[in-house]
Amino acid sequence: DERPCYTGPAGTDNVVMCVQGIERCGEAGWGECIGEVLPADEICVDAGDVDEDCDGVACGAVVFARALGGAGADEGYAVEVVPEGIWIAGNYRGSFVIDGLGATVPSSLSSSGFVARLSPDGIGQRLASMTASGGLEIDAMAAAPEIYVAGNFRGQSPDLGLDGNTADDDVFVVKLAPTDGAAEPTWSLHLGSGGDDLVQSLLTLPDGDVLVGGSTDGNLTIEGMGFGFGGNFDSLVARFASADGGLLWLTP
Repeated sequence: DERPCYTGPAGTDNVVMCVQGIERCGEAGWGECIGEVLPADEICVDAGDVDEDCDGVACGAVVFARALGGAGADEGYAVEVVPEGIWIAGNYRGSFVIDGLGATVPSSLSSSGFVARLSPDGIGQRLASMTASGGLEIDAMAAAPEIYVAGNFRGQSPDLGLDGNTADDDVFVVKLAPTDGAAEPTWSLHLGSGGDDLVQSLLTLPDGDVLVGGSTDGNLTIEGMGFGFGGNFDSLVARFASADGGLLWLTP
């Protein structure tokens, strides 16, 4: 006797290159599945991709496409893909809405930041809004698996519990829990000198600590650590502990 067989994930047999095999019954029972083709890692090297993982979507195919935002100018600055879905961070003016999740800020604010999570098929699941009295912009994000965002702000930020410089840009770094629910910061940090302080990059390390890269136009001191300002803009790199945001080291 013989019968069709397939040992791959359900729903992938007879999809593109994945096919069933045949197993035969002998004295010891049913034998090996012969001739089946199972899913493999995608090899996206050219337009002739054959959908090796047999999910029905070839490399470069559009999975979903959608517009996000409100009536004002909206900007997306960072994207991170995690098992739960897709995180997007950026800035908006006026209002920002995703699938019933919305945020509105006074039109007097020049810019506010948003962090949103979408499902793998693009449905809005979570939205956090960040504002400051003199404007706030998100410039970088990292996810591994906690969510970290960093950017610049002026004045007071009740959302982050921070007081910044009202005349020049200061840096903020925020950690958000990856779970569902209210988007309350786990911790938030303020980095500021007498001049403009800017952030350009954010990176998480294998142990969960966070590296922040940016520049300062003043004598920047954090938790007693600092360095002499050389004039114009100086670059800086700082490492913070994942658990509480404590400064581990700071270097120009």
